[in-house]
Amino acid sequence: MEFWKLPGGGTELSEDIADGAIREVFEETGIQSKFESIIAFRQLHNHPVRFVH
Repeated sequence: MEFWKLPGGGTELSEDIADGAIREVFEETGIQSKFESIIAFRQLHNHPVRFVH
């Protein structure tokens, strides 16, 4: 089955939402974009922090 999925990700600690959105789009797609407005966002509470190196 094929389906489309929007790029996902999160902002870095103290990163501006607009800068994070532009960075995530580029990381996920290789496309340069510009930020115009927020459509929606999700904030996770009680999310376990996990660092992968």
